[in-house]
Amino acid sequence: MLSVVPFNVAPREEVADAISEATSTPELCRIARANGIDFIEVPEGDESNVALRELLEKRGFSAVGDAGQLVRFADVKGACGIP
Repeated sequence: MLSVVPFNVAPREEVADAISEATSTPELCRIARANGIDFIEVPEGDESNVALRELLEKRGFSAVGDAGQLVRFADVKGACGIP
């Protein structure tokens, strides 16, 4: 029988908010490193965050999502030098 473990979403939302509010790449990398973030999905057209845009340019890639749409990711681990 499978057991169900409740998933606490609030901490993930706090980290996502902190990443989206980062004003520099070093700050974004610090947040990612502290929270074990390796990749970040960047919605199409979301170019307002300079730090995320820099990471996309440095180590970004696209994949096809479940619904056939293009999904962009920033390789935070690679771009920030996180081991």
